[in-house]
Amino acid sequence: MTTPHGFVPSRAPEAPMTPQAVLAAALAQIESQLEVVGKALVAGDAPALQAATTTLRDISASFSHLMTNPSAMVALAGDGALRARMLGIGQALGQHRTQMARRAAVVSRSLESLMPSMGQAQQVTYGAGTAMRSRFG
Repeated sequence: MTTPHGFVPSRAPEAPMTPQAVLAAALAQIESQLEVVGKALVAGDAPALQAATTTLRDISASFSHLMTNPSAMVALAGDGALRARMLGIGQALGQHRTQMARRAAVVSRSLESLMPSMGQAQQVTYGAGTAMRSRFG
């Protein structure tokens, strides 16, 4: 069974899900996807990382839509465990963002060492060209 916001609970409920249960299921999906993103980061698998982050973005957008419901906000405000999970997700997102920035810097430096930028190559190669031309021209 799918909730109106697209989240699939881990077990089929016999009664309508409470706002806390819907939030818990949504947070579980985000936490699970964060693990997938973390594993892709550690493995250095760019295609898997792209797919994982795209899925995380979609799940996060669904969660954001879910949080527009006032009953979800009340449920979150009244449940300390859900708030703690939200904080943990925020911290994990920050850590992943930092890891991605570090990896991007390493890749950029590696590419620069293999293929120096054209701007620097032209500056070194053709920097004296105007002085040489003026002597002969």
